[in-house]
Amino acid sequence: MTKSGDLRLRALKIAPKGKQAEQDHLLGIHATSRRRWARAVRDGQQLDPARKQHRQSFVVSEETMVYVRLIFLREPTLSYEEVAELLLPFVHKIFTGRQIYEACERDGLTSKVITTVAKERDEVIRAQFRQVMTNVKARQCVFVDESAKNGKSSLRKKGKSPRGSRCVVKTSGQQLGERVSSIVSLSLSGILTVDTINCLETTINSELFITILTNSILPHMQSFPLDNSILLLDNARIHDRLPICQACAAVGVIVIFLPTYSCDYSPVELVFNNAKQCMQKKYGTYSKNNTNMSLADKFSDAIYSCLTPEQIYKCYEHCFITVTDEEKLLYV
Repeated sequence: MTKSGDLRLRALKIAPKGKQAEQDHLLGIHATSRRRWARAVRDGQQLDPARKQHRQSFVVSEETMVYVRLIFLREPTLSYEEVAELLLPFVHKIFTGRQIYEACERDGLTSKVITTVAKERDEVIRAQFRQVMTNVKARQCVFVDESAKNGKSSLRKKGKSPRGSRCVVKTSGQQLGERVSSIVSLSLSGILTVDTINCLETTINSELFITILTNSILPHMQSFPLDNSILLLDNARIHDRLPICQACAAVGVIVIFLPTYSCDYSPVELVFNNAKQCMQKKYGTYSKNNTNMSLADKFSDAIYSCLTPEQIYKCYEHCFITVTDEEKLLYV
C-alpha cells in the first residue's frame, strides 16, 4: 500500500532510536522504505509518492464517427490508417489508426469475414421469389444442383511431426488428379438421387443433364400438388429451360427457377458444404485415400451420410422455406 508524504515524514520524526523496527511494524513500513525516505529528505528530494501518468484515451467525436461510418459503408475493406487519411479533408484533424480502431470498437464497428455477393443480383426479384415460396409446402419441393470435387481438395491439410521437421507423406499423383462432378436431388425426406460422374471421362452438359433428370430424378417425383411435385433449379448453363420444362410437364411436375445469382436459396449448396467436410473427415487421411475406393464412391457416400433429418429441416429454413411441425413429424 502506498504511504502518503505526510505519513512518511511523521514516521521519520517520531520513531525513537533503537525502536525503529517496532515502529515500522506498527505502521506497516518496511525498513528499506524507511531508508529510502530518509535518503530523499537528506538529499532534498520530493517525499510525496510519484503519481502514475495515466494515458488519456483520445475520444473521436460523434460527428467524426458519422464520416467513419459512411467511409466503411462505401468501402468496408479499408484499414484504420486509410480511414484516418480519408478523414483529414472533412474534419481537419490528424488521427492515428489506433484512435480510429478504439472509436470503432466503442461504436460497434468490428472486423468480420467478407461475404461476397454478385452485383447483378436483383433484390426485388429475390423478394418476389420469397413471397411466392410462402405459398409452397416444403414437402413439395425438390432441389437439384451440381458440384465438383477433386482428389487433392479431399485430403487433410495439416498433420503432426516432431518439432523442427516437416510433416511429409507419400501419395499418388494420379489419385490427386481425379475430378468428379455430382448431380444431387434433395427433398424434405432426404437425398433422393446422387449421380456422380468422372470428369476425366465425361463432362456434364445439357444433354447429359436431361438424361439424368428423365431417368434418375423424375421417377422419384409425383404430379402436382402431391409431395415432391415441384422441381427447383438454378440458372446454370446446362439447365436448358425448354427441354427441362417439357420433360417435367410430361409427368405433371412444376418447374421453378431460382433468381439469378441466388445460390443461397438452394439447400443443396449446404448439403455440398457438409458433404465435403464429411468426406475430408472420413477419407481425408492419406492411408484411407490410398484404398481401392474411387473418388466418386467416396463423394457419393459423403453426400448420403452428411446430414440428419433435423439438419435437412434447418437447411430448408435457412433458404427461407418454412417447414411445419406436421412435416417434421412425417420424416422423423
